[in-house]
Amino acid sequence: MVEAFVIGWNESETIHLTLKHYFGFCEKVTLYDNYSTDGTPDIARSMGAEVKQFGTPGVLSDDDYLTVKNNCWKKSKADWVFVGDADEVLMSKRTQSIMCVIDWAQQDGATIFKPIGWDIYSNHMPEDLRDVQHGFLNDNYSKTVLFNPKKIREINFKYGCHVSKPVGDVVFSKWQLFLLHYRNIGGPQRIVQRHALYRSRMSERNIRFGLGVHYMTPDMHPQGITDEQRIKEWYDKYDGCNELSLAGLGY
Repeated sequence: MVEAFVIGWNESETIHLTLKHYFGFCEKVTLYDNYSTDGTPDIARSMGAEVKQFGTPGVLSDDDYLTVKNNCWKKSKADWVFVGDADEVLMSKRTQSIMCVIDWAQQDGATIFKPIGWDIYSNHMPEDLRDVQHGFLNDNYSKTVLFNPKKIREINFKYGCHVSKPVGDVVFSKWQLFLLHYRNIGGPQRIVQRHALYRSRMSERNIRFGLGVHYMTPDMHPQGITDEQRIKEWYDKYDGCNELSLAGLGY
């Protein structure tokens, strides 16, 4: 049994795609919602997901996200749990199902996966995640999002969850899965708009310590960037994308 814990805020454009994917191999899906204002919780409930709210309405705090991801799975009775953001999707190779890969890993004694991270880009909003097949390898998104909660006592994610220090019976799988990061779909203007919304909710601690600095502008943090820079960066990466099939992936 696999249980998914999906974390997000104002994901109404894509949450139905994410949940559809996870219900394809998970017996239970829980959305941890940071007080969305766009109907995201209603969409999730209509699809059969349990919804739990966390944090403070109107405030984006990396501390709140970290607390949820490090603890939301601890009472799960599942054999495996997925813990990730609403714009992250776990995939397998064309000739393999996710459940087959998990079963093979478990037979080998593995207790945790570190999927191969991909950034996905598109100039349009897809009707199905399978419609978007361009991106590039990004180890920053090779996150330990899938693990056995009966063997892993603590996952110890750090800010952004790009790094973790799991504690327990830690045996990494030799079988490969892929984690596709869909934040950059829908074109650069969508990213500009999303980042503006994130900035408007930034907690004082986030701003002070540069947590979520990629959302910020130069007047908020020395490492912040302008919207013009965001658009240029998006196009530069989009132009360098490859077909997902190059990684052996398939839909």
